[in-house]
Amino acid sequence: MYIGRFAPSPTGPLHFGSLCCALASYADAKANQGHWHLRIEDLDPPRCQPGASEVIIEQLQSHGLVPDSISYQSQHLDRYQRSLEQLITLPNVYYCNCTRKEIVSRGGTEQGYCLNRQHQIDPNDAAIRVRLETQPSWNDLVQGQQQN
Repeated sequence: MYIGRFAPSPTGPLHFGSLCCALASYADAKANQGHWHLRIEDLDPPRCQPGASEVIIEQLQSHGLVPDSISYQSQHLDRYQRSLEQLITLPNVYYCNCTRKEIVSRGGTEQGYCLNRQHQIDPNDAAIRVRLETQPSWNDLVQGQQQN
């Protein structure tokens, strides 16, 4: 079954651009006889505004965009934690505490600098990165074949 989704952050009411994205994903799902899922990205508490999720749902519904299902990312934190604990045991997965400024100074992408670091990195103050052996590629339905 085809599943389309719209995933706004509840930082306030939807703006016109977000509403257009919601409409496009809704129309695509329905054109493919699919399911349209609303996933509320409420994982950044300082940015989330109280009541914004409800306002977003009301806005969508007032434009005829009624989701077939709704989920809140914050309701799945235990699942994400378990997955991260499994992921970090893999040899090509590592903690990285490089700042954006440091990454930009080394060419703009994290090139595994922290993968072989000798000092300890606090996992609570780090990103989890995956070292890929090959360049990812995918077929974009609009742009065609893409490679990173």
